[in-house]
Amino acid sequence: MFDDSPNKNKQEQIDLLKQKKTLFILPPTFNIKDYASILSGVWDISPYEIIWTVDFNKMSADERLDKYPNKDYNYFKLASTKYTRTTKSGAKVDYLFNTMNLNVYKFKKTNKKGYDEYDATSVATIFFTPNIEQRRENPTAKNINPREFINFDLGYLKSYLKVVNSKLKSNGYLNCYNDTYDKVNIKNLQKQKLFIPSSIDVKYNAFSRTEGKKRDKDELLEDYKFPYELITDEELNEKLENDEQIYFLQYTQVNGDKLISVIDSKTNDIIYSSKTGWSYNIKAKDFKAISNKVED
Repeated sequence: MFDDSPNKNKQEQIDLLKQKKTLFILPPTFNIKDYASILSGVWDISPYEIIWTVDFNKMSADERLDKYPNKDYNYFKLASTKYTRTTKSGAKVDYLFNTMNLNVYKFKKTNKKGYDEYDATSVATIFFTPNIEQRRENPTAKNINPREFINFDLGYLKSYLKVVNSKLKSNGYLNCYNDTYDKVNIKNLQKQKLFIPSSIDVKYNAFSRTEGKKRDKDELLEDYKFPYELITDEELNEKLENDEQIYFLQYTQVNGDKLISVIDSKTNDIIYSSKTGWSYNIKAKDFKAISNKVED
């Protein structure tokens, strides 16, 4: 099961990351040139290579370790993973995580067959949210199409990798499951515009996995007292891809957990983060909570 309270990375793990190449295992949603263009501008904690997920998955375990041995490579892979948990009453509950997970590998031992064994440790995870159609049609981990993730696009990916690269270089700790805010930087929202995806009006019914009636954006934002602009996901993605210095709101749904963040694209800092369990839609009180922190 996914650990929503991970420990801070040890310096030894960061050193292993820097000493090896990072293998980005990515879907052919975009071409290699586009991925490489993004990485060249945001990823400098280690050398890197890119491989298609389908090509990586075609290899046998021995073939992978021969071409991309753990002694030389760490893996940063996009994947969808399904977990099933049995409750005390015997009911089975499924969880689906759509993530990019970065594993570093530490030498463990040489086994009796003469092969080196390594322990894998996750040092960073990025979460993606499937759109409503994909949640309804494909609730399993099979045949997931990242193009149908709400927040999987070149600009979003660039922004996320900036944050990850920056935090790893300083060995900083960031957990999007924690409620936190930057008391100083968040004050900038008193005058600086907050860019908000216009898709906040989408209502999702978790039980039927269907889209409900659109909600009134003005009502959702009536208690947010500071400058903002509603823009489409495509427009926000373009701003991020073009390195515009903005504050933007990010809403991510991870199973029953609603994660809301405000990100400063200039500093790569998440200046506000909140998690609400068993909540599937952004609400007026979420914007009120942000507003309260801005004027706190």
